[in-house]
Amino acid sequence: MPMQACPSYWAYRVALHSLSAPSVCSGLTYADTRCTRIRRIALLFLTALSGLVLMFVKHTPALPLTLSLHLGAVMALFLTLPYSKFAHAVYRGAALLKWSIERRQPSKLQLGDE
Repeated sequence: MPMQACPSYWAYRVALHSLSAPSVCSGLTYADTRCTRIRRIALLFLTALSGLVLMFVKHTPALPLTLSLHLGAVMALFLTLPYSKFAHAVYRGAALLKWSIERRQPSKLQLGDE
């Protein structure tokens, strides 16, 4: 995606110009990351909003369409999970599980009397 296509690019440029510190936030990486964050928040909002709409159209003919939109948003959210800060929750859970398994195993260190 070109950097100029992201709406937050122009807000970034204005903020950068007003701060007059181009070395603080300059470069494509910062603007692209900010744009990606905004898109991810919009996807999270879309998922929540479609879930609420799904509750209201429960007994109407619009249920299949609303359900497919909601499930598409949920799937997109889960597919982008590893590329966001939300991935920390998965890594932390895996680390706690590994620690719990290792704690229950007998120690392989032969410290003490033999």
